[in-house]
Amino acid sequence: MAVRRARTSILVSLAALSCAPSVGDPIDGTISGTVVKGPVAGSSVQAFSVSPGGRRDAAVGRGKTDAGGGFTLNLAGHFGTTLVCARGGAFTEEATGGLVDLGPNELCALIDAQELGGATSGAVLTPLTTLHANLTACLIEAGREQDLQAASDRAANRLNQFLSAGTPSF
Repeated sequence: MAVRRARTSILVSLAALSCAPSVGDPIDGTISGTVVKGPVAGSSVQAFSVSPGGRRDAAVGRGKTDAGGGFTLNLAGHFGTTLVCARGGAFTEEATGGLVDLGPNELCALIDAQELGGATSGAVLTPLTTLHANLTACLIEAGREQDLQAASDRAANRLNQFLSAGTPSF
C-alpha cells in the first residue's frame, strides 16, 4: 500500500512538472549612462526595482564605471521604474585638480520607464538626480502624492522652480 502511494505521488509530481509553462529565455534590458561629479571612475553601480512607495527594492543589475564614468547594466528581465545608484570610485575635483574618493556616498537617478528588453541610454547620475530620487520618495511617504509618476513629476517641477529662482522658461 505504501509503495503504491509513493508511486502515485511520484507520478502526480512528474505530471505537474511536465505541465509547467515554457516561457522561454528571460528578456534582458540594459541601462547605460555616466556617473558625474566630475567623471567618477571605478564606481560600483547597482540597479534596483522601485517599490510603489518610491524606495529601492530588489537589486536587478550591477556593474562598474570605466575611467570616464560610463557604465552599462544588464537588467535580468526587469522592467518599469528603476533606481540606479553608484557608490565609491574617484573623481577629479574641479577647483584643485585633486583626486577625491566618493566613498560611501551615493549618486542615484530614477529611470521612469525601463522597457522589457529595451535599452535605456544616456542616464546621468549626479547630485541633482540624487536629490530628485530622494524627494520623489519623500512626497509619496508624506502622502502628498499617491503614485510614483506623479511624485516624480512634482519633485522635478519643485526642483526646477527652486533652481530657476523665478527665471521664466527655465
